[in-house]
Amino acid sequence: MGVLVIDNYLNDSDVDNIHDWLSSKHRYWSNFDCDSKTKRRAFNVTYKKNDIPIALKKFVDEKHNLFHFVIIETNSYGRIDNHIDSDFKDIIVESKPGALITAPETVIYYLDVDNNMKGGELVVDNSIIKPKTNTVVFLPREKYHSVNEIEKSSKSRLCIVCERYFIRTKLLKEIESPVFRKG
Repeated sequence: MGVLVIDNYLNDSDVDNIHDWLSSKHRYWSNFDCDSKTKRRAFNVTYKKNDIPIALKKFVDEKHNLFHFVIIETNSYGRIDNHIDSDFKDIIVESKPGALITAPETVIYYLDVDNNMKGGELVVDNSIIKPKTNTVVFLPREKYHSVNEIEKSSKSRLCIVCERYFIRTKLLKEIESPVFRKG
């Protein structure tokens, strides 16, 4: 699988469901500023496939059984260096040393974006992807990517990053679902 970008990914009802779901999770949001220029907040949640709420069902596929979501609202700057998404993998390796878990496929969904935003592009393999509201980007496993700084925006950018894993049954049974984490 290569990089795939799809505009107008969700219908209005699905978008409303996500907004409603997010509004009920206000207690999990916390600041996620890594430098003095960046103003953003985030939370994350891990679900086993059968536990995913209706609002997030569009991120589910047949070959994965665990989904880790990182919801990020960026107000300014928000540059992210080249990386592979592995938040949940890092949590498991830290809590269960010796656990074998592969890198996930990544889905980046732009829920709300200022149409006139300058900067803030997703960079994958020297290709630049300009975020747009209701656009999704699918990245294969172990695909490095980065985010350019937001130079100007009149509103916050809200995105959902979904790490999609296939976890062996023995380890999957040991994982709680859902688990919410701040930041």
